[in-house]
Amino acid sequence: LILFSLLTPYLHKQGNLGQRAKESILIYISMSCKHKIIERVIGESNFCLILATGLSALFSALPSNLEFDHPDWHKLEMSDCQTIPELNALMSSIELCSAVIEVSPTSISSKLLDLIQTGFLNPIFAPALASDSESEVIAYTSYLNLLLAEVTA
Repeated sequence: LILFSLLTPYLHKQGNLGQRAKESILIYISMSCKHKIIERVIGESNFCLILATGLSALFSALPSNLEFDHPDWHKLEMSDCQTIPELNALMSSIELCSAVIEVSPTSISSKLLDLIQTGFLNPIFAPALASDSESEVIAYTSYLNLLLAEVTA
C-alpha cells in the first residue's frame, strides 16, 4: 500500500520514471479486482483525483493555436505527439486513464470517469471548445478528435 502512495506523484511525469510508475500502478490496480483491501485503499486514496486533475493541468499547457504547412490538414494524428511535447504528455495520461478504467473494478473506474467528467471535460475542455477565437476552436477540436480516436480505438 505504501508503494502505491509513493508511485502516485509520478503519474504525469514523462520519460522512463513516469512510464515505470504508470506500469507499476496498473499492475497494482489490476490486483484490486481480486483483493478487496487494495480496491478499498485505492478508492479511498486521492489517486483518481490526481489522475483526473492532472489532465486539466496537461490540457492547459497545450498550444491554443496549431500551425501546419499543409493546406489540406484537417486533424491531428498520434504521430503529431512527436512534434508537440505537450500533446504527448496529455495523450500519455489519457492512455493511462483508459488503461486504469479497463483493468480496475467498477468502483474505481466509475470514480475516475466521474472525476474526468466533472473535473476535466465539463469545466476545462467544454469552455475551450466555446472560445471566441476560430483558431483556438480548431486546435481544441483537433485535440478532442485525437483524444476520442485514441480512447475508442
